[in-house]
Amino acid sequence: MAVSKEALDNMSFALENARGKLDAAKGVLTAAESDLGGTTVTTPRAGVIQKRYFQEGYYAKVGTALFNIADISTLSAKIDIPEGYVNSVAVGGKVEFTIPSMSGENKNVDGYIVRISPVAVKPSRTFEAEVVVDNRDNRLRGGMYAEALITAIPKENVLTIPMTAISMRDDQRTCYVIEDGKAVRKILTTGYIGENLVEVLNGISEKDYVITGGLNEGVSVKVSEKGTDKE
Repeated sequence: MAVSKEALDNMSFALENARGKLDAAKGVLTAAESDLGGTTVTTPRAGVIQKRYFQEGYYAKVGTALFNIADISTLSAKIDIPEGYVNSVAVGGKVEFTIPSMSGENKNVDGYIVRISPVAVKPSRTFEAEVVVDNRDNRLRGGMYAEALITAIPKENVLTIPMTAISMRDDQRTCYVIEDGKAVRKILTTGYIGENLVEVLNGISEKDYVITGGLNEGVSVKVSEKGTDKE
């Protein structure tokens, strides 16, 4: 069937018109997809929303924080270790936590020391240790109160004296030993301090006779089978 030139021109015009409408529709679709993409906020790491700064419908400037994201898959705790104990712990050491607010198996969790500060905090002269706890099961929450028990490094051939032998003088730990029949005060450098024993790092030796009762310096003493007698 023959088609007139006029009809062919009309069909060509309709085709171009349809193509124009298709391109316009694609442009609208692209703009809509762009707007939709602007409503998706991607965080640099996985976590849970701890705080939201804007409500739905509010405008926010570029670079403004929208949410506070917390990653609690690994929790950390900061523990202050006294100067006398810092040599008894090490990175990798185990820490046992007891959480009073939890119950059952969740009450006790283990952590491990990942860092010990090389510098003491003044005036307490404690060293901050950072301990991490695996919380990938999300059974714990950040900020919970916990009691910590640190497993110290076992020591052998350690010099110790009874706690009753220790006396404080000008913020220094001292004890009295017998030298030439008299009580002489010695300034001590101590390590681990337990309930009844004190580790002595410097100040006396295992050959010294340590006086466990209270005496004044210079008092004459003698050693008997029953103990130290004051003259």
